[in-house]
Amino acid sequence: MSTVAARSFKEQHPDHHLTLGVGPQFKDMLPLFHDHPYFDAVHAYSTYDGWPGPKDTEYLKAMKFDLMFDGTAQHRDNEWWKERHQYAEACHMMGLPVPADINPILTRWFGREPAQNRKMVAFAPFGGNGNLNDKMLSFVQAQTIVDWLVDKGYMVLHLGAANEPQLEGAQWLNTCYFDSVRNMLSCRALIHCDTGLGHVAGAYNHLSLGLYGCRYFGKEWAHQIMPRHSNFLSVTAETVPQLEFDIVKKTINLLLS
Repeated sequence: MSTVAARSFKEQHPDHHLTLGVGPQFKDMLPLFHDHPYFDAVHAYSTYDGWPGPKDTEYLKAMKFDLMFDGTAQHRDNEWWKERHQYAEACHMMGLPVPADINPILTRWFGREPAQNRKMVAFAPFGGNGNLNDKMLSFVQAQTIVDWLVDKGYMVLHLGAANEPQLEGAQWLNTCYFDSVRNMLSCRALIHCDTGLGHVAGAYNHLSLGLYGCRYFGKEWAHQIMPRHSNFLSVTAETVPQLEFDIVKKTINLLLS
């Protein structure tokens, strides 16, 4: 989402140098922003809680930035999703105008991954979280989807964090975020819940299916939190554990057709 805010800033100030700074726990994402059209540089800070640490202070003094945007800025409106998509909200929270194009963008500088495997599907069912909630598939749902895809002749690549439940029949990939993205792009498509990986797929316009719960935002506004690229399909219910498997199967068939 920061790429949309970066586009807004660069459209207003094309000659300014813009650096993306992240906490140390996110440093393995930084290769995604290499050769980016709006970010001129990236930097991983040494601290997150208690920022800035001594090394961060030295860096900031050396760089002499004119302006800093707060990447953890808060929403200004209690029901912002009724007014704008969350990509536009990323600009609004930082006091930036919303650009005409609010789709995120990442550069595929690393080239195409080994020829796309049309019989492999990337699967991000749990959002990198071992504590399942109503925005994520239940273990039974996720296993059912894996079993069904395997029966149809697909290989399933499970992308997520080390603390996630392991799915029988899926290939588990425990690697850094950047390598997870590269592996995702080598697959035919991505099936995901409300996770960051879905938005990254959108920034590459990669074929994907989002499984979303709309209890908090309401069904009428669920589209305001989803990726919005041309290769995206979605299935919604009050909560993700309430999704009907027959509808999910039908949509996956449409996705992979």
